[in-house]
Amino acid sequence: MQKPSINIDTHTDYSNVRISLNQLIGLLKMYISPLSGLKIRTKEGELREVNTETIINVLVTHLSRTQLLELLHMFQIIKKRKSNIKHYFEYILQGIAYKDKQR
Repeated sequence: MQKPSINIDTHTDYSNVRISLNQLIGLLKMYISPLSGLKIRTKEGELREVNTETIINVLVTHLSRTQLLELLHMFQIIKKRKSNIKHYFEYILQGIAYKDKQR
């Protein structure tokens, strides 16, 4: 069975990507699992280290399918550049936490 992936072109029509939620979660795990020590600031202002399962639950709960596909696309581009996604990913999680704080 072929591993699912997303086209790494700069412009992608995400509505045509045929991938299940379980496959999306699997791809997220592939990128997130190697990251250690991811930290986000909570609503109360404390800095907390978060694990892979928590991160995936937050992403799936707070992002649309299209946003998840865009995120995976960015991860593929960053990986192709041989850059570290950790700081980028912490920034994304911080944005989600901030958005929740505003509700």
